Amino acid sequence: MPYNENEIKAQLSSLSAEVDTDQLWNDIRHHAPIRKNRKWLPLCFMFALGGILSAATLHFFFQHPCVPNEDKWMVVIDSLTSQNKHLEEKL
Repeated sequence: MPYNENEIKAQLSSLSAEVDTDQLWNDIRHHAPIRKNRKWLPLCFMFALGGILSAATLHFFFQHPCVPNEDKWMVVIDSLTSQNKHLEEKL
């Protein structure tokens, strides 16, 4: 049986349906895929990256050398060679 679209529209335009939208939302709320707001994740990533970069900067640019005077390395070598006769012969 073929239907005429205009006749169906005319019949439906005179009808009205009352829908309780609050009750409808309460019925479908548990099945709706609602995403949680996760705007804190990029912020946490940026703080972690900043912490890593600042720690690396402090480590590489503000470290003190182990031997502050250049002449002290000779004292270390002399103390090592005086205790090891084989090493003293090679040097």
